[in-house]
Amino acid sequence: MLHGDSYSDACNRAYELEKERQLTFVHPFDDPDVIAGQGTIAMEILRQQTKPIHAIFVAIGGAV
Repeated sequence: MLHGDSYSDACNRAYELEKERQLTFVHPFDDPDVIAGQGTIAMEILRQQTKPIHAIFVAIGGAV
């Protein structure tokens, strides 16, 4: 679900939905389980690649 014109707008709406619908909000980047999951990506890439890796491009960010 997209909401608003910025991450802050979307995040605020997610918090509202969490309360309204008694949901559990999982932060997209500031959650220990999400961080741990993201940390396994490099290992998966290395295990699946048989040739040298010259570059990996990733999106970064996460300021609220």
